[in-house]
Parts: sequence; structure tokens; C-alpha cells
Amino acid sequence: MSEESVSLAELQKARKKRKAELRNTINQRKSLVEQLLDKPAPRVILKKNTLPCVQITKKPKLKLYENE
Repeated sequence: MSEESVSLAELQKARKKRKAELRNTINQRKSLVEQLLDKPAPRVILKKNTLPCVQITKKPKLKLYENE
């Protein structure tokens, strides 16, 4: 084991510093989200499907035999 120890004051100081860093990060992200929400959403233009529609035939649930 290590012979070093951390005092309560050092621990509290480190936690306070980390809390301030996280608070700043959250505030920066909040402002970014607010900026993005203030802008109007881009218009999306949907193109019509140019491929011809293909009809899918469903197989009957009952299996039919040649003699039926």
C-alpha cells in the first residue's frame, strides 16, 4: 500500500474543481442547444419514387399438392 494520504481539504478542493468543470461543460452545451433550436429547421424536399411499384404476391398458407 501507499504511504501517502489525501486530506479532507484536498479532497473537497478537487471535488469542487471537478464540479465547476462539469458545470461549465453543461452550460456550454445548453447554449449550443439553444442556438440550434433558435434556427429554423432545414426544409426537406422528398423526391417521388422513380422506380416502378412491384406487387408482391402472397403465398397461400395451405400447401397445395398436385392431386388437389
